Amino acid sequence: MACRLKGKVATITGSYSGLGRAIVLAYAAEGAAIFSDSIHNRTLEPTTLEELCRLYPGREHMFVKVDVTKANDMRNGIALCVKKTFDDTMVTNAKRVFLGCKYAIRQMVLQKPLPDTSYCASKGAVIQLTRQIALNYAGSKIHSNCLCPGFLITAMTQHVQSDPLEAAQMSKDHPLRGLGKPENVARAAVFLASEDVRWMTGPVLPVDGGYTCH
Repeated sequence: MACRLKGKVATITGSYSGLGRAIVLAYAAEGAAIFSDSIHNRTLEPTTLEELCRLYPGREHMFVKVDVTKANDMRNGIALCVKKTFDDTMVTNAKRVFLGCKYAIRQMVLQKPLPDTSYCASKGAVIQLTRQIALNYAGSKIHSNCLCPGFLITAMTQHVQSDPLEAAQMSKDHPLRGLGKPENVARAAVFLASEDVRWMTGPVLPVDGGYTCH
């Protein structure tokens, strides 16, 4: 299969027989997603649909009865197809994750909770926002770069510094050993603000002593 039409969506009317049916099968052979219709009674519908199911059993096929002479039929038929695509996408990308989280959380609440969940989620949001801004505004010559510092010798990590065991473990977690200094990150921040990065937009730059290599 050449798959020259992979990723494309085709609306093909009169697909019950003849040229319409041939085009449906030809488009399907090239990988297209097809919105197919027929005015024929339901007892006659399965011919093209059954052929698609036989040839491409791994794909999902939907047949819609539509009278192309009626504007409402066409509009409603395409709307049904679009809605189904939307529903399927939401199930794949959102509902599965939602259900997985729903039932995993029930178990997790019985265990020791993960610390800093909201903090980590917010940092992930910043990374994705950086990339989206870079994508949206590159045409306006706006650069969007993200700097990700590691654990530094600051007041925020005082509790780690004051505990010998935690400090030793934290040092081991960094391939370059020890906590970083704010100046280490400041130099990288200067770099990202300089003309040296005029051909950069959207990167996520870790300055963390190798911590994220783990």
